[in-house]
Amino acid sequence: MLVKRNGTKIILCFAFVFCSSCQSLNQNQVAIGKPADELNSTIQNILSVPEPPYFSHLVGKTIPSFCVHSLEGIKFDSESLIGKPMVLNFWFIGCPNCYEEIPDLNLIHEDSKKGDFVFISFCKDGKLKLTESFEKTIDNGLKRKATKKTTQTMFYDVVPDSENIISELNINAFPVTLTVGRDGKVSKVILYTKLAQFPDEMVTYRLISAEIQRMLKMPE
Repeated sequence: MLVKRNGTKIILCFAFVFCSSCQSLNQNQVAIGKPADELNSTIQNILSVPEPPYFSHLVGKTIPSFCVHSLEGIKFDSESLIGKPMVLNFWFIGCPNCYEEIPDLNLIHEDSKKGDFVFISFCKDGKLKLTESFEKTIDNGLKRKATKKTTQTMFYDVVPDSENIISELNINAFPVTLTVGRDGKVSKVILYTKLAQFPDEMVTYRLISAEIQRMLKMPE
């Protein structure tokens, strides 16, 4: 009887460890570090705070027309993008938080390859400053040269010299991402500074993805 009882204890111990590992894995898959319900509740509390006054004017605003080229020469023409949702990100080289959201934006770029929406990254700085500050990686990414400020690599196209559209939209806080519906109007403003306390939760990616899905479900 004693041997059987000890054997049972050992089996239960292994079962407990195995199940605990499964539970941890599932939470990581859902929330990357936090249970989904706890993370979602916290995010909702943050999002319930009204946008700063300097961004309240953007929701519902029709984005200005643009015809721009990325560093790689890829053309983005707003006229040809009518009827397709867009994700427009705005940043500048000297902005520390702008580098923190790069992993999220890389994922958005990957999603955009399906063709359901367009992702454009607008940099306030000019082409010369960008090419002086960044270098191409072997895997065709864009990485800051010799700096300890960031080790992140961008795998999406960057449009330099974006001062005009930034000025027309009256954007004065960075980084910020706008989601734009098929009608060419801004549907949501995502200001990274509100989400910076969750650097490992991919909150920016989650919010943008959710808004994209919402827009795609709307009738054309």
